[in-house]
Amino acid sequence: MPKPSAIHRHLTFCRVEDDALLTALLADRLLAPLIVASWPGGWLAVARKDEERLRARLEVLGARPRLDGRWLR
Repeated sequence: MPKPSAIHRHLTFCRVEDDALLTALLADRLLAPLIVASWPGGWLAVARKDEERLRARLEVLGARPRLDGRWLR
């Protein structure tokens, strides 16, 4: 996970532990534009304003956001 900075208050971080799900998220044409950055180990950063859209898209892809990803604030 990246080191904290002032910009972190505008981002939501999610760790996706399933490699297949991570690949699907990064390839999804509706979701990929929402991802601000990604790091090794499955970490994704999404703007807080897009967090609900990300959660909804995860559910469409069959993921359970509370179990497949860890949301940090």
